[in-house]
Amino acid sequence: MAESKSTHELTDTLSEPKVNAFREWMIYSVIFTGLILLLCGRLIYLALLSDVTGICILILVLFVCALARNAWDVSYIDRQRSLAHQQVQELIKSNKISAAFLKNSEPSILRDHLLNLNAIAKKDPMVSQENLVVLMQSKLNARLRLTELASSMLVTLGLVGTIVGLIGSVGGISVVVEAVGSNRDQLMSGMRETLGGMGTAFYTTLLGALFGGIVLRILSSVVNSHADSLIAYIAELAEVYMVPTLRRSSRKRTKNGNLEIDVTEVVS
Repeated sequence: MAESKSTHELTDTLSEPKVNAFREWMIYSVIFTGLILLLCGRLIYLALLSDVTGICILILVLFVCALARNAWDVSYIDRQRSLAHQQVQELIKSNKISAAFLKNSEPSILRDHLLNLNAIAKKDPMVSQENLVVLMQSKLNARLRLTELASSMLVTLGLVGTIVGLIGSVGGISVVVEAVGSNRDQLMSGMRETLGGMGTAFYTTLLGALFGGIVLRILSSVVNSHADSLIAYIAELAEVYMVPTLRRSSRKRTKNGNLEIDVTEVVS
């Protein structure tokens, strides 16, 4: 096939994005985690020390795991943005969308998006990416949903700890009532059980609210914001540098009466 019919020509230059999602995430995580440790560090220490149910420790462990996953997600977003820029630069430099690029380039959101656009271009000269953008957003949100789930879990665990602590307090009060005026040691044991249960109730609620309701929710919002920005960036690159070219090629094939063409013939 002649070169004029077998390539999609690309022109213009592309400026590198200056957004650094991981750096912004680090700033927010250090500020809010530091403030919480500064203002409530002693209470957190007492919670871990006095909670006999282990719920406070579980909340802390889950928080650390969710924080690590959130950091991984924001690094993934930065990597995808960088890949999108590099791959479009490759297309501009080679001045064509080639089969070799689609098959051999590093897997990325942009490459998958271009593959889908190319598949549409083989069927319809009016290539549109609106529905594909929605699908991209849904796939990325599904990947990021784990942190939001962890945030809700921590708050819920705090409430569970409250219920467990109150149940323990009720048991301690029963012991106190039975021991009044008869057994001093049993009375003191009941008081300790009551206070311990109340401590569990308050401390677990505090830790769940601090780590799940505040820190993770804020960091999750930061990541989601950058995810939206990434999708918009990829959609913009596609609309400016790829969709017009695919439309022109699709129209040429339609005029030639050859709408059903193998992918290697479309782009190689």
